[in-house]
Amino acid sequence: MKRIYKNKPTEEVNYFIGNEVEKTPFYGRKTLFVVGLRNPRKVLKKANDNTCRHIYLGANMSFKNVDWTENKTNKLRDLIQHLLDNQFQVTLDISKTFDLTTIDMFVDSEYFHIMYSLPIAYAEKYKNSMTIKVDDIGFNKTNTGVWCNTLDKLMDPITKTEWSSYQTDEVIEDN
Repeated sequence: MKRIYKNKPTEEVNYFIGNEVEKTPFYGRKTLFVVGLRNPRKVLKKANDNTCRHIYLGANMSFKNVDWTENKTNKLRDLIQHLLDNQFQVTLDISKTFDLTTIDMFVDSEYFHIMYSLPIAYAEKYKNSMTIKVDDIGFNKTNTGVWCNTLDKLMDPITKTEWSSYQTDEVIEDN
């Protein structure tokens, strides 16, 4: 993903640091952003070297089109477990292709948060004519119902992060 960082514009980034600018439970925390699946010990070292207590996995939409094989899913679980065992706060950025049940063991941890990415091109154009529905996998299969909210309510200015907010991130390792 091509984007601008504080110290250089680049496409091939493995790790970068900055404050969490998205309105999550870890908003404002100094964060190590990890692009792709990485070695748990190396992630831990990068976080400690840069005094980051929050780690954001799947940065730069790097988990967007991943084929989550059993091997990759096991590596991801091992990484998350290693970070949680070392008292790090962890955000996992995933999208609809990811099977959430594969990480059920982490959902009760106060140190773990899921960022569920829902790309909508030209969202501002559709904000008055779209409802987002949190649905079930089938009628009355796993949820007690469905939740609907209009896009304009979800796009409250208080929860918006402007693109310029991301330009203070600093690359600490690229390819």
